[in-house]
Amino acid sequence: MRRYTLRVDTPVAELDPFDELRASALVRLLQLAASNATTEAGYDVAWYARNHATWIVRHTSLERLTPARQGETLEIDTWVSDFRRVRSLRQYEVRNSDGGEVARAVTDWVFVDTDTGSPATPPQALQQAFMPDGIATAARPPRIRPPRGGREVRLRPVELADLDSLGHVNNARYVDLAQQAVVSAVAESGWQQSFEPGADYLRMTGIDVEYRTEATYGQLLSAQVEVREVADGGATADVAVVANGTTAACAHTRWQWSGGDLPADPRGALGRLVA
Repeated sequence: MRRYTLRVDTPVAELDPFDELRASALVRLLQLAASNATTEAGYDVAWYARNHATWIVRHTSLERLTPARQGETLEIDTWVSDFRRVRSLRQYEVRNSDGGEVARAVTDWVFVDTDTGSPATPPQALQQAFMPDGIATAARPPRIRPPRGGREVRLRPVELADLDSLGHVNNARYVDLAQQAVVSAVAESGWQQSFEPGADYLRMTGIDVEYRTEATYGQLLSAQVEVREVADGGATADVAVVANGTTAACAHTRWQWSGGDLPADPRGALGRLVA
């Protein structure tokens, strides 16, 4: 397989209140690594413009293993692991300055004809450029189950900063929206996160997102949140992000308490969100 490595310092402006790199910022860095990798393979922005084509993310799976901190240099290794008619899986491994594993991720991309907006089969030469040792095919990522109950959370309208170059909400933004939806639902259920220095916190350690329909500027965003499981160390929750009444994305999120076992108050609030 053809591997590409992006080296980048942890962006200071992308740190969260707990001094670690935001999950959405990590997804943006994955997108940058993928873009650089396709350019390095000979398929740059100009090639896609000439051929009226682009790639759109349909599914993202991210596992956050170690917090990325300020002052660290991240190495993001990425490679294509399969082609399936109009789709392709890209894998990622992220390590810090000490060689520790920060994250693993997989994105499922769809090759699109920009003239028609329809999925298309990538040229054979492009497939061979990314997989010179032979084209492999893997199973499509499983569909994400939308919440069957839970709590409805009001978010906000789609803003200009949410939009990508295609004019709809960028896939990394859905990571922020799903995370915010769970935090808001837990607060409405009776527990508020402390942002005091040194406070323990509920950390989103993983997220799978499936993008369903486009959300565009001005549409009103809301979410449905259902906690699936609460355990000593954390919880899992399903989220549907809704734009003007239509599900734009579904997410399955995984959470852990930074200080070990969940204290009684956040555990109780999470438990009240189990449908």
